[in-house]
Amino acid sequence: MEPVESDTGLNMLQIQSNSSEIPNSFDNLVKIELNDKSRSLLSAAYANSTWKSMDSALKSLKKFSEVNNVDFNANWSQSTVNDYISWLFFDKNLSSDSVQAYIAHIKTVKKLNGEDISTWDSFVTKTVVKGTKSKQITEKIPKQTRKVMTLSLLKLLGHEIATSDWSNDSKRVVWAAACTLFFGSLRGGEILAKFENSFNHWEVLTWEKVKFLENSILLMVSLPKSRNKEGDFIDLFEFSDKSCCPVRCLSALKKHHKGNEKEPVFKFENGKNLTMKQFNTTIRSLFSKRFGALSVGYSCHSFRPAIPSCVAKLPDSNTKDEIKWWGRWDSECYSKYTRLKLVQRKHLFDKVCTSLLIRPTGVPGRGGLGPARVRCQGGPPGRDQQDQGRLHRGEGPCSEQQ
Repeated sequence: MEPVESDTGLNMLQIQSNSSEIPNSFDNLVKIELNDKSRSLLSAAYANSTWKSMDSALKSLKKFSEVNNVDFNANWSQSTVNDYISWLFFDKNLSSDSVQAYIAHIKTVKKLNGEDISTWDSFVTKTVVKGTKSKQITEKIPKQTRKVMTLSLLKLLGHEIATSDWSNDSKRVVWAAACTLFFGSLRGGEILAKFENSFNHWEVLTWEKVKFLENSILLMVSLPKSRNKEGDFIDLFEFSDKSCCPVRCLSALKKHHKGNEKEPVFKFENGKNLTMKQFNTTIRSLFSKRFGALSVGYSCHSFRPAIPSCVAKLPDSNTKDEIKWWGRWDSECYSKYTRLKLVQRKHLFDKVCTSLLIRPTGVPGRGGLGPARVRCQGGPPGRDQQDQGRLHRGEGPCSEQQ
């Protein structure tokens, strides 16, 4: 693999598929005969997370077959497909969106294997799936949904990290990851490793993909979900509230980094990587002190829609194009992103700051500039003031012992 000089000034490696990087779920789903090169290309058509989602859908299909004594390999009748959808919605308590995703995944797998999908793609099937949406709304059926992170929650998370008994290194790494996910509207799988002791260079953010500019940081996501061969480029700007400024957090993390540029950014001093699973478990554990069982709704994915959701609340800045572009949800996002000048990107971020720092109606003194207004409860006297001082300097929510 040869390095390629991108127009952003970052030296990046061209993405090349490798048969050893094919996810295990791929072999569980695709049963047609393929040579190694064809398998490599087909597996690269979808993100690993998408293959896993397809695998989950197929496993649910097998489970339904076992429970209801249905031949899994048979061409299912319309009645059986209807029963499966009802089983997902009522018995397995899946949301309407999840049911729709499962059906779409099943159709994709069947098409890949050359199987008939006429029943799965019929008007009746589509109407039954549509009915789950109406049923969920009219009867207010409670479903487990992912919760969206807010600036206040991000500050609360920083406070919990600051008052924990973790090492300073652990605090820096986790806090920097949280701020990067929040302000970059990133997917956890785009920057965090899957395993503690190993990592895939294409699927994790390494220091060679981070460029420090005058007042911002440019990140390169080499293997985005959209599979753009050039990768995606993410700008992180300085945030006026120094307690959670992503530029300051990453700069502080870089200051303590002693490894080479090819190592993951979010790696602990003991050599282990911060994984998505570990990050999810950590934030749920920290939030459980405040929200109890409701903390299960928070994960890496809670950070991704945070800023777009906030910007959408401002009537003068909630154009769909801006929101989709910021979150990279549009198929044309890459062309818009790379051709937009830095000053235009910064202009949009100014709108983001306005929406983040707007004061809630009827709550004086909340939501404005300044450090998190959460005091330690039961902690050592002065601990919270010391942590806030470090947050202002962008060194992460930790209390360095001299």
